[in-house]
Amino acid sequence: MTNTVNVTETVNSIVTVESDNSVTVTQTDNAVTVQTPGPQGPAPTTETYTVGGGTAGTQPTFSGDPLFTGQYVRVGDLVHFEIQVDFDNIETFGSGQY
Repeated sequence: MTNTVNVTETVNSIVTVESDNSVTVTQTDNAVTVQTPGPQGPAPTTETYTVGGGTAGTQPTFSGDPLFTGQYVRVGDLVHFEIQVDFDNIETFGSGQY
């Protein structure tokens, strides 16, 4: 990434900043501080996973494999997840806490 910053101070202590990226400009007394953004982290990616489940009691029954799918996106410490449950092949829901 290229970052070009030009700072010019005029007679009235007005600071002009020209940059091709976001910058923070702080002016105190006769000093001008220019801060550019830090490095960018890795791009978020979508990962799929096998959804597990069941109950603490009688397990549900299916007419084939359970139709559960899941995926998540992780960005740093933030995780967004999605679980899809297709009820088309559930014959009984079982009992107990899910």
